Amino acid sequence: MGLGEGMLSAGVKRMVGSSAVLVSFQESHNLLEELAGLNIETKHIERVAEALGKDIAQDECTHRAIQIVDLYHAKGTVSETAKKILGPESRMSEEKAK
Repeated sequence: MGLGEGMLSAGVKRMVGSSAVLVSFQESHNLLEELAGLNIETKHIERVAEALGKDIAQDECTHRAIQIVDLYHAKGTVSETAKKILGPESRMSEEKAK
């Protein structure tokens, strides 16, 4: 079964990514052909693997940015709560703001 550009299902993309991370693109081509009967060009396997890698890197970057924003807001909330409970001049409320 020959599959052209952009015609890979989500499941096949997962197989491509899983094989390409373990072996060379040529070996991935051979494995996919032998095990799943898929004839995907080696260059297409490379493109799909690179695109998946970029998506993963972007997801990780986005996740880290969200963590930073969450931490920033959490610190602000703790600081404001400490000021309300302990008073704005309290040494403890100043420490919680850090």
